[in-house]
Amino acid sequence: MLCTGISHWFANTDFGACFSLVRLDIPYWILDIGLRAKPAKSRGTRILSGALLLLFLPLLLQAGELFSGRIYTTPKKIFVNQPFDIFMEVEISSGENIDNIRIQGFPNNPSFITLGQLEQEQSRRNRTTKEGQLVDVLTFKANARCHKSISQKFNPILSCNVVQRRSRSFFSFSSSSPHRVRIAPFNLKIHQLPLTGQPKNFSGAIGQYTLKGNLSKTRVRPGDIITLKLDLIGKGWLNNCAMPAPAIFKEFKSYPTKEILRQSNRITTEQIFIPVSTNATELAAAHFSYFNPKTESYEECSSPRFKLEFLSAENSTHTNQVKIISTDTMQAAMHTPAVSINIREVNAAFHQILPIAIGGIFILTGSFIFIVLLKVNKWVATTSLIITLAAGAFLTFKAVRYEPAAQSKLAQQATVYLAPTSNSPVIMELHASTLVTPLESAGHWVRIESANQRGWIEQNLIEDESAE
Repeated sequence: MLCTGISHWFANTDFGACFSLVRLDIPYWILDIGLRAKPAKSRGTRILSGALLLLFLPLLLQAGELFSGRIYTTPKKIFVNQPFDIFMEVEISSGENIDNIRIQGFPNNPSFITLGQLEQEQSRRNRTTKEGQLVDVLTFKANARCHKSISQKFNPILSCNVVQRRSRSFFSFSSSSPHRVRIAPFNLKIHQLPLTGQPKNFSGAIGQYTLKGNLSKTRVRPGDIITLKLDLIGKGWLNNCAMPAPAIFKEFKSYPTKEILRQSNRITTEQIFIPVSTNATELAAAHFSYFNPKTESYEECSSPRFKLEFLSAENSTHTNQVKIISTDTMQAAMHTPAVSINIREVNAAFHQILPIAIGGIFILTGSFIFIVLLKVNKWVATTSLIITLAAGAFLTFKAVRYEPAAQSKLAQQATVYLAPTSNSPVIMELHASTLVTPLESAGHWVRIESANQRGWIEQNLIEDESAE
């Protein structure tokens, strides 16, 4: 009968509540004993009471209670690669805080989700009443982005330390105690992007964006260099997305796009264009497709079209002077003889001297190394000499075999233009039989160099056979 009564008492007693009462009363009992001690025994009793009071002081400062919590997302409907916010609300005793937060049973797999640091929002501390007790609601926030679609229910468990700070006259105390509570179940559903209506040029961007652009100049001449700068900026996710480029027309010569800035929500590029004729009056707009999660549809942003204005001969600061350049000797027409230096003759002499110079340098270098190393090791000195002479022989052979760019003769007098079009400014005119160096071709135009100047002439003005 006695055993049955004791078992019933253990089963129905709230030891946690009892311990809470005891831990609050024991220090005061000890303090009361110390104050009531008889004078004869007051010294030892008070010392013992003080020691016991210090021993039980952490019980008096034990932190409060962690009640419950919940997790939710904003927005509620989320798509793959869409940035979103995860919020966690925790209810604790009034005036207390929590730290050392750990959450179990929560999606944190890097291959599935990218999750930022969970930080407390100080401005969102709300106070409410729960079962007649004041409760503070703390809010924590983290940025997240899911890499794949999922629909799953999670049962998180929150582990943390509840921290309580108290002040008594001139002293302040703080204490913390570990707590563990199961949070309300959390449903996470990530939707796949719809395939219906997906543009062909869609590269995975999600959010809301605007596309801006500007030209380095809008008043140009054929052959001028124009830099187009495009700036795509907005709110969302842009990583690994391709930056748009305007359509290229035959009236322009274009160069590859250069990316100068890439962030998660911004891309900036530059691209160079050269108008080859006065017909290049407009540069097309660039278009960028993205998925807008607010409207749940694919949208497109575009840059403006860029108008070009060509400068007339009167407004141009460039003087189109026509120069007649001939390879004929002009000194005979001058009263005072002068020494004429031809760049081709200088280049030819340089190419004749270069192999001799290379060979001589390597012979001197090899001999010097051989003499220095001979005192250390004869085998090393001989090997170094052979390697140096072999390298010199190879470079000398390459210099002997080097042939400068082939030159061609003009079949007739040619007009040299700044760009591959007859509408561009004239640079100079060349007589028939003038030697020119072809550099590149574009259609029926050839870019040539003559007398240290470069320009474009028609291909049929050059003889078929190269000049010897």
